[in-house]
Amino acid sequence: PGWRSGRHTAPLVRRKLRLPERPQPSWLRTDGLRALMRPHVDEVLPSTPFPTVVMRLLALPAAHDLYVTAVDGAYLGVIVLDELKGHLGDREDLGVVTAADVMSVQTRPITLEMSLDQAIDLFAETDLERLPVVDANDDRLVGTVARRDLLRRGVV
Repeated sequence: PGWRSGRHTAPLVRRKLRLPERPQPSWLRTDGLRALMRPHVDEVLPSTPFPTVVMRLLALPAAHDLYVTAVDGAYLGVIVLDELKGHLGDREDLGVVTAADVMSVQTRPITLEMSLDQAIDLFAETDLERLPVVDANDDRLVGTVARRDLLRRGVV
């Protein structure tokens, strides 16, 4: 939208003219995510049995997911309630299914060192309402950031 849309800028790009960067407030480029991060997360070990995973997910508030972490707290993946529906049809096999079997490893976590605009880019890759936040040094899960908190900041 606006003047930077392809229709208006295409002739300039063809002439190899450099367009000015879109102005961004300095806090968007440099502010850390600590102010928006919620330190409380619900997590399970990869070996957690499927029935326990389902019960833990059902107990969570709306838009909260369950995170799978190693014994040392390293983030391994996320379990989203809606994505478990595909596993419910195989009832006789559910006794051997664990959290590791149903977790998604596609969700890229945020690190505390990222800027808010980098976090926004990660939210653009997913439909999840919350993203995990990890310590960049050891991948330890330290919290989550909610999409709505970025919206309140007026940046998404």
